[in-house]
Amino acid sequence: MLGARRIAIVAAMVQLNPPPAPGPAAGAASRETEARIPHPGLGTGSSIWLVRHGRVDAAWRGRAYGNLEVPLSPEGEQDTLRLAAALATWEIAALACSPLVRAERLGRLLAEDSGAQLQVVADLRELDRGNWQGLSLAEYAERWAAEAEAYHRDPYTWRGTGGESDAELTARSWPVLEELVRKAAGGTAVLVTHYNVIRVLVAKALGLPPACAMTRDTPRCSWMPSTCPAPAPSGVSSAAMSAIHTADHIRWKMPPRPSG
Repeated sequence: MLGARRIAIVAAMVQLNPPPAPGPAAGAASRETEARIPHPGLGTGSSIWLVRHGRVDAAWRGRAYGNLEVPLSPEGEQDTLRLAAALATWEIAALACSPLVRAERLGRLLAEDSGAQLQVVADLRELDRGNWQGLSLAEYAERWAAEAEAYHRDPYTWRGTGGESDAELTARSWPVLEELVRKAAGGTAVLVTHYNVIRVLVAKALGLPPACAMTRDTPRCSWMPSTCPAPAPSGVSSAAMSAIHTADHIRWKMPPRPSG
């Protein structure tokens, strides 16, 4: 899809998981587990790297901060500096980032170090969690459990937080990815953003069902290769930028269908 040779994801595992389904609901199982059609492609031959920002300040860990402005931790700042220096050794044909400072910091450093022209794109900001932003993960999970029936009725369009649904997040972020891939014109594109943006982009590209797209580690869905870790850039440990998970070498036109 999009003609990209590979997708590599640099992201930490999300700490929020959907609540268990309260019981069988008509049509819910098929909507949650039915694979969608992978994107047919643009034929550009580009490669795109989806990169998550560094670790955030300790005061915000354990909270659902969504698209609030949250600063990097000192460790996150150091990770950002190291990763920018390492990625700057690549020939980057197209570069874009979220305007939230935790992601924009890496985007601007990478632009300075590599000479690539940076696009700061509002549609790459993190998922809006509505009235639930800033809650502790425990309170968020409690509220989500109370919404379990509505959520499992259609997880892709659910917006019980008063914020965005996955469908809305995909609708605003996917065109940015397409534009970046076209701009790269067979070269390498880098998109610096947030966990949920990366999650929905990969889900759309590979045709993942909603139930799989909302798992803790999207590339580790049972029907996707999970034993082909992307090599960390020279000088960057596997711990940099949180953790590295990857769907590297998944050709966008070849994902097998899930068995369930």
